[in-house]
Amino acid sequence: LNKCIYDPEEQKSTLKMLLKFILKLKPDKKTDKVLSFIFLFKIGSSFFKDISYKDEEEWRLVCFPLTQQSNNDSIYKINYLSKNSVIIPYIEFPIVTTIENSLFSNIFIGSNVINSNLEIVDFIKNNNANFRKLIRSKVKIQEIH
Repeated sequence: LNKCIYDPEEQKSTLKMLLKFILKLKPDKKTDKVLSFIFLFKIGSSFFKDISYKDEEEWRLVCFPLTQQSNNDSIYKINYLSKNSVIIPYIEFPIVTTIENSLFSNIFIGSNVINSNLEIVDFIKNNNANFRKLIRSKVKIQEIH
């Protein structure tokens, strides 16, 4: 769980820190520095977003399954979203929150959500969640042709 990093210089600094950490590892039969860097790079870069999205102040929870099974025997099934010619793997897992025990204080709605604020509030309350403030993103989404 970490706050997204929007500043390009901070992103570079994070990657340099990861690389320094990997280079300090003592090589052995179980440790491959390249694979370790790739794994840490996947985690670290999952928190990188373009600076134009800075107003969202997004936090992300990133996790990787120990094994990626194609069957349904694992606890969490890996699903796939196809968006803009890219396949994005994701795992759905329940987050228990109730009106009495709110997990979220503010909810930010992305630019591409077309539902009205009332529809979103109704959806959240129908799922027994609570929040203080609903905020719509001011980022303008543009298609690149």
